[in-house]
Amino acid sequence: MERDASLSAGARWTRHLTPFVQLSMNPVSLFCGLLLINAIAQPYSDLIHDARLYAVQVLNRVDSGMYADDLFLKYGSQDKFSLFSQTVAPFAREFGLRPTFLGFYLISIGILLLSAQRFMATFTHHHVVAAAALVYLAVNPIAFGGVQVFHVNETFLTPRLAAIGLVLFGMERLARDRRIQSLVIFLAAMLLHPIMAFPGCLAWLYCTLSRLLNHRRFIIVVASTLVAAVITLWVNPIGLFLFGEMDETWRQHVADRTYGWARPHEWFLRDWLAIVLAFIITYAGRRRLGLPDSATHLLDAIMFISGVGLIVGFIAPFLPYSLLIQGQPYRAVWIIQITQIPIGAALIYQAWSTNNERTQSICMLLCGLFAINALTIYQLASLLTLLATIYLIAKGHEPQKRLSLLLKIVFVLAIIASVISLLYPLIEFWPQLERHASSVDILRFIGPALGPIYLFILSVIFLNWLQRRSGEGRRFQMMALISCLAVQCFFSSAPKIQALGGGHTVQEDRLMKMHSFVHSKFDSKDAIPTVYWPQAPLEDITVALRSKCFFSTSQTAGSMFNRETAVEGDRRANLVSRFEHEAIRRVKNLHEKQDWKTQSLLKIFGNQIDDRPTWEDFHNLCQEEIDFVVLRINFGNLHSEKFGPFYVYECDKISDVIAQQIKLENRLPVSFASTVPHDPQIGTSASEEIQ
Repeated sequence: MERDASLSAGARWTRHLTPFVQLSMNPVSLFCGLLLINAIAQPYSDLIHDARLYAVQVLNRVDSGMYADDLFLKYGSQDKFSLFSQTVAPFAREFGLRPTFLGFYLISIGILLLSAQRFMATFTHHHVVAAAALVYLAVNPIAFGGVQVFHVNETFLTPRLAAIGLVLFGMERLARDRRIQSLVIFLAAMLLHPIMAFPGCLAWLYCTLSRLLNHRRFIIVVASTLVAAVITLWVNPIGLFLFGEMDETWRQHVADRTYGWARPHEWFLRDWLAIVLAFIITYAGRRRLGLPDSATHLLDAIMFISGVGLIVGFIAPFLPYSLLIQGQPYRAVWIIQITQIPIGAALIYQAWSTNNERTQSICMLLCGLFAINALTIYQLASLLTLLATIYLIAKGHEPQKRLSLLLKIVFVLAIIASVISLLYPLIEFWPQLERHASSVDILRFIGPALGPIYLFILSVIFLNWLQRRSGEGRRFQMMALISCLAVQCFFSSAPKIQALGGGHTVQEDRLMKMHSFVHSKFDSKDAIPTVYWPQAPLEDITVALRSKCFFSTSQTAGSMFNRETAVEGDRRANLVSRFEHEAIRRVKNLHEKQDWKTQSLLKIFGNQIDDRPTWEDFHNLCQEEIDFVVLRINFGNLHSEKFGPFYVYECDKISDVIAQQIKLENRLPVSFASTVPHDPQIGTSASEEIQ
């Protein structure tokens, strides 16, 4: 009787999900659906994160080297290792930077999802299982490495996105024993982003050798290679000759500016749990899925390369070799952390279709570990409550109607409790979000608040509903593509979370007026001004003001690739440390649970958070090669213009006046409360906002 009931329940679920099953068997429609749910769950974020730095590289080519003296580019950058800026610059010159970046992002995310569609089908022949894995990838950020700084499916444009897509495509070709095709694809990915593509080349070499050599010779070759690598790292003259030297000073600067994410020994326990779990799931899939030899060899290569990359990345910060640190070998784990998704989905399907209790128990354990690591405590509690209630309803459905009704009431209450617990983090940070974000930007927080499991379930339900309503074929495809483009354009035109005061229209108006003022005062056709503006996003200076940035924490990413950048960046960080205190306080207020960000800023600017800038600090700043300084502080009414709470100073006009003021003030610190007036446009004074 119980078996008949379970079968009927399974039949009902199958009948309800028939549209999704049909969608999974149509590759083109599935791809269009993935683009749509990706746009809804993870919309384009414009110029954030590393996209800011790539934007500077592109602008430097668009403006014929005008940004060459920017700190990030002045002493050389990683731009010479990629064709990205050369490819994007002609389009940016023709259509503008932001529209071009949006267009290339849509192309890149399309390449990623299309290649993932082929890659995930390698490990399962069941269309629904592969489609489920793809939906999970499309709607959830897949982090790799430590502290979730990098993601496989980023929401902004960098060459990493397209390079990862090409590597996945090459992996799929390699799994089907198309070695020549895969090699060509891997080399193309190397032209975009060598660091992300190099593990693919190593996987090709591993699989090729494993096919050409017998098992004994292959083991000898691999073991000999590992021994040679250990000797190279152990013997300094050999290592220095091959990898170059990073002296102690340079290494310390890099350590301070990459705290938390580029040094595996500083990662969190949950980061290591995620990586270990990825290895376990991948190994279990290799043993139990009965894959073809070529796919098995590929999984062996993925586990081997990810493991070696992790080990080398762990010890690299302690060795004096520049290339090992610059190459960031720990990034090789991205392959295994995305491979676990289709493998895990295939294992779950296999466990439940075989009715093997031992296999099901192991699968449940892995799912539990994955959920514990992927969900917040609120999301986990709500999910467990919901699952427990569903189980009780299933068990209590037959006996008495009264019990069944009671359990249904409990089920509704469990859903309400789940929604409240999921929205609690959003409610907790609402005052900060309401103050610093627009209403459109707040929509971006709904996905993370729901968590990966709920987001996955809702996405499947949405695709199932859309397929049922629109039908199969071109109608669904056109509707999905048009909706995807509309959603992405909507979010790309929405204001972003900024450190600036005021609403979106006020903020844009300030930037446009400031741009006009700066370029009217800086009369030169052969150069652009240099601006220092603490706490301002880098893109507001480089893109909106069309100026070079004197110092921004984003620029310190270049410290890893050039010693001069590291030393000069450290000097400038010390020079502006007191002016940057608001950024440190802001991070403390908004990201209390992300201590590594606070620690990273403290390592850059020092521990003197509460020190206020003095006249001497201002004088030293104006002695640098800076044309304009934008501050929230009124230094003796020396500003040339005021935009909202921001005072704009022309350094070449006020340097002598500041020197006299230092003598008069006897180096007394500036009082924020007395020098910063109330700004009626934002309803608060700068001093109040800082505090």
